[in-house]
Amino acid sequence: SASKAGLLGLSAALAKEYGPCGVTSNAILLGETPTSEITATVIYLASDAAARVNGQEIGAGGGDWAR
Repeated sequence: SASKAGLLGLSAALAKEYGPCGVTSNAILLGETPTSEITATVIYLASDAAARVNGQEIGAGGGDWAR
């Protein structure tokens, strides 16, 4: 949809603009996703392990989402 494309574009622009300052921006793409899977994805992205993950579209729906 147009709104999804707009949000993905915003996330990518934020990643490009603020990435050099150490600020990351990623999009979590949801399908029919269990809350625990969403929570795990958010916790990972907030962790030090994901410090270099930036500008990504991350599917948290086990492949149930579509662009």
